[in-house]
Amino acid sequence: MPAMSLAMASVVVASVRNCSVGSPLGFGSASSGKALQQLAGVVPVTQQSGKSKEVHFRRACQKDFRNAMHQFAFCSLRESEWARAAYHRARDRGQANAHALRTVAAQWLKILYRMWLTHTPYNEGLYLASLIRHRSPLIAWMQSPKNGETSSERT
Repeated sequence: MPAMSLAMASVVVASVRNCSVGSPLGFGSASSGKALQQLAGVVPVTQQSGKSKEVHFRRACQKDFRNAMHQFAFCSLRESEWARAAYHRARDRGQANAHALRTVAAQWLKILYRMWLTHTPYNEGLYLASLIRHRSPLIAWMQSPKNGETSSERT
C-alpha cells in the first residue's frame, strides 16, 4: 500500500488480526469492511430514536489504530490519485481536515478488508477501474475540469 511505513503497517496488521474470523467483533462474518472501520473509529456513530437522529464522532475505538489510519490517509495523499481527490472533495464539501482524513481512511479500510479476504495485493489501477465501473461520484469529481487540475496542484 502506498506511503505506509513499517510502524503504521504493524499497528494496522495487529488491529486487523484482532478483528479476524471468530472474534467477538464479527469481522470475519461482516459483509463489508464496516466492522473494521468501526474498530478504527473512522466512521461516526448514529443514534436514532423516533424522529430524531444524531451523528457523533466515534470515541469508542482502538486509538492506536485510528491514529495509524489517520497518518496513513495523510501520507497516501501524495501517492494515490483517488485518495487526494477524495480528500479535496471532502474539504470542498466543508469537512474539516481531520474529518476529511477519516473519510479517506474509511475508504482505505474498505480496500484493506477486500485485500484481506481475497489475499491480493493493492493495485491502484484496479481500484480506479472499480470506481469507474460503479459510476462513483469521486470519478466524476476527478474528471471535472474545475477539480481535475487543481486537486493535483493543491498537494
